[in-house]
Amino acid sequence: MNGQIAATTGSPAAATVNFATGNIQVAASPGQAALTLQNMVDGGSYTLIVSDVTTSRTYTFDTTSCAVQHWTPASSATIVGAGKRTIYKIMRTTETEGTTKTHCYIAWVTGI
Repeated sequence: MNGQIAATTGSPAAATVNFATGNIQVAASPGQAALTLQNMVDGGSYTLIVSDVTTSRTYTFDTTSCAVQHWTPASSATIVGAGKRTIYKIMRTTETEGTTKTHCYIAWVTGI
């Protein structure tokens, strides 16, 4: 590979983030703390940028797309301060440990 790997950027208008429109999504004031992640595929790498200009919220992800969530730092949620952004980097796999489940490895940084 020589050069860049680039993905399109989407801007969901609500709490549903559709990664079919691009691997990088920017959710501005999604309106609620529980975010639904749609159309992620195994082996995919995704970036979600959440900003909320009106309030601080503790955001969480649904367990339909990410049945097992591995967070680093260890917290399972973050607070986005007014006018601040949190960036989530998500890698999705399907793994079998007794039963087959989707796993999401989520790294995040806040206060940007």
